[in-house]
Amino acid sequence: MTEPHYYIPLDNNELFVGREAYLNHLKALFDQKKRNIALVRLGGVGKTQVALQLAYWVKECRKEHSVFWLPALSHGSFEQACAEIVSTLAIPTTADDNDARRTLQRYLSSDGAGKWLLIMDNADDMELLFTAPSGMIQYLPERGNGVILYTTRSNEVAVSMARSDNVVELGEMDSQEAHKFLMKSLGHTTLLCDEISTNKLLEKLTYLPLAITQAATYLRINKMPLADYLELLDTTEADAIGLMSEDFRDDTRYRGSQNTIATTWLVSFEQIRSTKPVVAELLSFLSCIEAKGIPQSLLPQLGSAQQLASAIGTLCAYSFLVRRGTSRVFDMHRLVQLAARNQLRQAGGEGQEIRKAVQHILEVFPNDDYENRDKWREYLPHAFRVLGKDIGVDSEEKYNLSFWIGRCLQVDGRIKEAVFYFKQTTWWRDSGHREEHPSRLASQHALAMAYKADGQVKKAVELLEHIVMV
Repeated sequence: MTEPHYYIPLDNNELFVGREAYLNHLKALFDQKKRNIALVRLGGVGKTQVALQLAYWVKECRKEHSVFWLPALSHGSFEQACAEIVSTLAIPTTADDNDARRTLQRYLSSDGAGKWLLIMDNADDMELLFTAPSGMIQYLPERGNGVILYTTRSNEVAVSMARSDNVVELGEMDSQEAHKFLMKSLGHTTLLCDEISTNKLLEKLTYLPLAITQAATYLRINKMPLADYLELLDTTEADAIGLMSEDFRDDTRYRGSQNTIATTWLVSFEQIRSTKPVVAELLSFLSCIEAKGIPQSLLPQLGSAQQLASAIGTLCAYSFLVRRGTSRVFDMHRLVQLAARNQLRQAGGEGQEIRKAVQHILEVFPNDDYENRDKWREYLPHAFRVLGKDIGVDSEEKYNLSFWIGRCLQVDGRIKEAVFYFKQTTWWRDSGHREEHPSRLASQHALAMAYKADGQVKKAVELLEHIVMV
C-alpha cells in the first residue's frame, strides 16, 4: 500500500465549534467517494476551519489517504504550494516539463499516488480558475483515486466544480453557537462579560466567526470589559462603512457583515498605529504582498531582530498573522489584508507603501543560482503581487525586480512567464537608457535567450543581431 503523505500548512483549530453538522455532511460525501465537493458561503463564516477539520479527520481516521492543501488565492500561491509538495514528496519531473503544477497533476492522476484528499481553499475567482492558458483548473487531476474539496465564496464556482447535491452551503452560527464560540475564544477572561453586553455584542457582530475571533482577541489583549468594547465599536462604525465600500463588496455576504468585519479590525488597527509604529509599519508591508506563505526572511528588519520578533508576536496575538506550526512561515487572512490595504488607500499611503515593498523585495531577492531555488520559489508569489499593483508605480527598482524574476523563472523552466517579465524590463530600459547602456543591452540579451528557449527563434535572432550591431 502507498504510504500516505500530508501537506496541511495550517494547524488544527482547537476553537472549532458549532459546525459539526456541516463537517459530518462533508465526511459522508468523502466516504461516498464523490469526486468534487464544494463548501460555499461568505468570507469569514468558517469555511477554511471546517475544511481543516475534515483534513485532520481524514489524516486520523482514514489513514490510507494522503491529504494535500492548495491555496487558490493567486497563481503564485497555488504554484508555490504545488512546488513544495513536489519537493517534499520528491516526485520526479519529466525531461521536457519541470512545471510543478503539471508534475503534481500527473502524480495524483497515477495509481502510485494511492488514495487522497485535495483541498482547494479560497477558490473564489472564476478568472483565476478557468481562464486559459494558466487557469488553475487545468492543473487539477481529472482521474486518480481521490476527492477534491473546494472552499469558495462563489456559488458560480461551487456549481461549476461540483454537482448541486455535492455542494454544502455553510450557514451562519445561531446565537447559542456564537455564545459558546465567544466564551471559548475569550478563555479565562470571561469574568469581564455580562449577559446583556454579550448578547448585544454577538448581535452587532452578526454571529460571524471571524468577527467574533477578532473581538475576543482584542478583549483578551487589552483586558477590557465588553461594555467598553461595544462603545469602541459604535464610534468606529462610520469609518468601517467607508473602509468596506470598495474591495469588500460581495453579494454572498450576509447583510451588514462587511461593516462588522471592518469595525472590529479598525479598532485594533488604530490601537496598533497609535501605540506601536513598528508593528504598524510591518502591517503596511504585509498588506502589499501575497497573503499566504509569507517567509519571515522576506520581512523588513524594522530595526533589530528583537524588534521584528516582537512585531510579529503582536500581529500573531491579534490574530492578524498565523504561524504555520513551528515554522518561520506565516499566513494572513485575505480579509484582514484587504482591510489593512483599504485603510492605507483611504489615508493616501498605498502608493508609497507599494514602492517601499518593491524596493525591499528587490534588496532581498536572490540571484538565479540554482542553489537559491527554494528561496526564490518562496519569494516569487510576493514579488508577483507587488509588481501586479496597478497604481501607477513606475521605478527603476520595479523593473530591476522584474528582470531578476525573469532570470529565476527561466532557470526554473517557466519560460513563457520569463518572457513576460523580460519584456517588461526591456520596455522600461529601452525607454529610459541610451542604446549602448549596459543595463539596456543586458535586458535585451536576456529577452533574446528567453525567446529562443520559448521557440520564438526569429524574434531571438532579430534581437541578437540588434545587440551585436550596437
